[in-house]
Amino acid sequence: MKKTVVSLILAILLFSICLTPVSATTIDYWYPENQPDFQNFHGSNLPRVVDNAEILTDSEEEELSAAVQKIVDTYNIGYVIFTDTDNHGLSKEVYSADFLYYNGYGVGDTYDAVVFYLSLEEGNRGWRTTSIGKCEEIFNADVTYEIDELVDNDIRNKGDYYSAFKKHIEYVDSLMHEKNSFPVKKFLLGVLIGYVIGLIVSLIYVSGLKKKMRVVSPVDAKEYLADGSYVVHDKSVDYLYTTVTKVAKPQDNDRSGGSSFSSGSSSSGGSFSSGGRDF
Repeated sequence: MKKTVVSLILAILLFSICLTPVSATTIDYWYPENQPDFQNFHGSNLPRVVDNAEILTDSEEEELSAAVQKIVDTYNIGYVIFTDTDNHGLSKEVYSADFLYYNGYGVGDTYDAVVFYLSLEEGNRGWRTTSIGKCEEIFNADVTYEIDELVDNDIRNKGDYYSAFKKHIEYVDSLMHEKNSFPVKKFLLGVLIGYVIGLIVSLIYVSGLKKKMRVVSPVDAKEYLADGSYVVHDKSVDYLYTTVTKVAKPQDNDRSGGSSFSSGSSSSGGSFSSGGRDF
């Protein structure tokens, strides 16, 4: 009788577990227990390379981490390299955006951050450059396409993920340097515009002075020639061996190269933009 009761209790517990819905809150260690109550926060001492797929050596991970941290410190954005072998039923875009939000990678009031995510999930491999906050404006469709072209061969053909990560870091560093140097360019442009305006004003002023000056009427150039000293007998012009060739401009009929780009909302409700390729 006792065994029957125990078996019945175990059966009820097992049945209850099977009926319990699987939610995204339990899919990975960094998901919050109560997603609806989640509030954005700024994490501290965050790792800059999270290699859950375990594809990097310790020395490679250390080198990449230092390079990413330098960009974080220089340009004040959140940035991380992230790999995993399981998206837990979520799209690569949402899963990587969740990683940024739920781990507090966002920087500043607008929680600016970007992640280069490599998914090595069986049958669902691919990479995404996913951004949140003001980084969405920077990492647009054109930028993520350039990144895809940059890392495609290393990832798809060579399986050299370390080199792909290095190229991504170098690209982000160059991109952020260009964006941060824009105020200087804007200042120089302002100086140039001021110079042009000053030049125009000066020309107008000089033109006004000329009008007040006494100007002698120009002399006809023919008056300098003696009559009959110059005669043109043949007024025709011949061109020999002239060929005009027209070549149609090459058309870029396949720009995508398999790239995709999309925007949406993460599980936290925060917006994201994401671009990349599958392989």
